[in-house]
Amino acid sequence: MAETIISVQQATPVGGGAESVLYTCPALTTFVASSLIICNTTGSPATVTVRIGVGGAGAATKQYILNGMALSANATMVIVAGITMSAGDVMAVNASIAGIAFSLSGVQET
Repeated sequence: MAETIISVQQATPVGGGAESVLYTCPALTTFVASSLIICNTTGSPATVTVRIGVGGAGAATKQYILNGMALSANATMVIVAGITMSAGDVMAVNASIAGIAFSLSGVQET
């Protein structure tokens, strides 16, 4: 099996709770997310949500790893976790306002 370090997958949702897919695990692949960095580039407080959709499933309560987490103005949150994703799984993110940047890194194994 080959390992590939995915240095950065980035998304900036439009805000207002609209969901964006940050990462989709490709076919025949496993991905281990090592860190997720969330940066509020605005002068306003926000809330952020992150979920893992197994097999691309739509939103369900059991998928949330952050739900409405407060993020202060001009603040950055770093989450270090060994989240394992399989082929077809998605990491989806959203924010209450525009100007929130999400950056994901990890190792992809094929």
